[in-house]
Amino acid sequence: MSKGGLKIAKKSTYQVEYTSEIPDGTTALISYQDKDNVRHVEKHHKGNFNKTVELSSGQGVKFTIDVKLPKTDSATQLVTTIKVDDEVINAKT
Repeated sequence: MSKGGLKIAKKSTYQVEYTSEIPDGTTALISYQDKDNVRHVEKHHKGNFNKTVELSSGQGVKFTIDVKLPKTDSATQLVTTIKVDDEVINAKT
């Protein structure tokens, strides 16, 4: 999903924060890219995930989570948020 350009001040680099709340009893495969376009993978991640990286202006935000959720209720929902310079650009439950 692409939201195009962000409505925040233009500068050469941005602080991007990836967060996710992995439900109890599940593990996730999480991947994200950094400023050098290096893909980082965290296998079998449990609990909360929080990572801040610096990205260059014009560089796409790439964050994926692969998790098999049990029967969905409020306690087993996957919650993810992406912030750029402390402004939420994407939040999903």
